[in-house]
Amino acid sequence: MHIDRLKKSLRTQLPNLEYVSSFTVACAFVWSCTAKLLARIGEKKGEDDVEIFVCAIDWRSRIDPPIPQTYFGNCVGASITPKTKSTILAGEKGFLVAAEVFGKALSETIKDKDGMLKDAETWVKRASEPVPQIGVSGTPKVKIYDVDFGWGSRKSMRPCR
Repeated sequence: MHIDRLKKSLRTQLPNLEYVSSFTVACAFVWSCTAKLLARIGEKKGEDDVEIFVCAIDWRSRIDPPIPQTYFGNCVGASITPKTKSTILAGEKGFLVAAEVFGKALSETIKDKDGMLKDAETWVKRASEPVPQIGVSGTPKVKIYDVDFGWGSRKSMRPCR
């Protein structure tokens, strides 16, 4: 499997990287490939171009005491990477940089059990800065498609705009 090969390569090249998961590897790969593509087509031109990566985090099992998986409500947080130079992400070691930056941001967010809402007042501002960003939301672990609201099965599921 490609993800496993990328994880192994990442652990070899960055042995001190604390957080390596299939999710972080996949996100880092997408982020670095997107940066390379944008650089190639001329979207990124300057040394000062930066980007961020944002992902949603399901906090139900991560807080103390944990919230049951049957809870349906707002128990979602955000992990937002620091601004990262596009030229670095698009470079030869872009995947390694993306994995390190994203993995560290995600790890710090998840480990801070008392800080689930830490800096929550800045999430919207940070995630809506005029900075190119990639966002990931959704997970097979949340099982949103299995939720029974009492009025029959869903007809469709779409993002809000």
